[in-house]
Amino acid sequence: MLGYYLILGWRSLWKTPIISVLMMLVLGLGMSFSLVLLTVMESSRYNPMQHKIDNLYAVQLDNWSDDPANIFFGSKNFIPTAISFRDAKALLASDIPTRATMLTASGAMLENPGNKEVAPQLHSGYLVTRDFFSMFDVAFASGGAWEKQNSYNGIHAIVLNEWLSNTLFGSVDSVGEMLLVDGTPYTVSGVVKGDWYMAPRVYDYSKNPFGSSPGFYFPLEDIALNDYKRWGGIYGWKQEEINSHQQFLASEALWVRPWLEFESSQQKELFETFVKAYVEQEQNNGRYEGSNKVVLSNSTQWMSIQEGYQAYADYVLAALILLICTTNSIALLMAKFLKTTADSAIRRALGASRYSIFTQHMFEAFLVALGGGVFSLLISYYWFAVINRTMSGWDYQFLSQFTKLSPVSLIFVFVLVLVATTLSGALPAWRVSKTEPGRYLNAE
Repeated sequence: MLGYYLILGWRSLWKTPIISVLMMLVLGLGMSFSLVLLTVMESSRYNPMQHKIDNLYAVQLDNWSDDPANIFFGSKNFIPTAISFRDAKALLASDIPTRATMLTASGAMLENPGNKEVAPQLHSGYLVTRDFFSMFDVAFASGGAWEKQNSYNGIHAIVLNEWLSNTLFGSVDSVGEMLLVDGTPYTVSGVVKGDWYMAPRVYDYSKNPFGSSPGFYFPLEDIALNDYKRWGGIYGWKQEEINSHQQFLASEALWVRPWLEFESSQQKELFETFVKAYVEQEQNNGRYEGSNKVVLSNSTQWMSIQEGYQAYADYVLAALILLICTTNSIALLMAKFLKTTADSAIRRALGASRYSIFTQHMFEAFLVALGGGVFSLLISYYWFAVINRTMSGWDYQFLSQFTKLSPVSLIFVFVLVLVATTLSGALPAWRVSKTEPGRYLNAE
């Protein structure tokens, strides 16, 4: 019997092929757009540091204005996502965490003085402290991190990515070689494996989290001596007169991103007590006008905080697009059903029951939804091909690896549209099945 209704529905659709294909295409466009958006959203939430979820924590200090009209909107909890250099030094000096790193995106002009054939080059990198490499499982091809941390007299060591090492030094091992960083001599202490990367870049969402791996890493502490570039974003709320680099470092400008590693919850609680005491002391010195809030977030929580409310906007956008396309398809389906009312009246006159007419049209709605799902698969693969082609460049080097069709999203959206379209077809199907055949037979 089911096969009989499917055949009737199929024949009815082929009586109006243009409008039938249009309904399926509209559904397919809505489903494919929602699928791509949901897949990209889910991929951006992948946490490469999940194995350290109970150990790594980002730190937020509420060093912001107490003016209700001046709110920090750069995070979901309205607390700044960076701290000042003076606060970074205080946190780094604590011996409570097992490891601690302070970091910010940077860039520098690099030059190999021993190879005049390679011109000085501007590359992007990171200012970090030594523990960064062990905290975020950086894999070395040779050498390792520099030895000192929390030393502000000039560490002058640098870690290169393998591709950058090959660019500046050729195929030879560059560990121990001298390199000029913005004109200052640095010694290469290690080379990171060329195939190591972290995507998304959990430790810093201020830069493109799916971009290429940083070219180099050098000590954040050295910024006390040299005014290196800060490309990670600077937040500020206080009007301050800053005329020198040292005044900037002593200011309330927020640009350092702190991360800590703990071995136990007791260690974490002890550090929270230490930081709250530090903030209260600074409040007595006239700082921290807002509050003494101290927030420690694991890597998953940190990704959500950094993302803000964008995720909700993406979900609403996907739902609206799907709703618009589904509504338009349902309107076309109703117009088609009402157009074939006379055919249904003739079938009623020949003995078909209302249930039979209703069931036929419900199967027809089901076939429209099914066809929309097939179209959505074809269109989705096209969208993913476009994304992989346009976003495989340097700034989105690793995004294309995550933009693959998600089976979970596919099943969710497909079932949602299938149920919505089939149930929505119930109204026009019911109206057609209630038609009195005598009216149309008299008209004939």
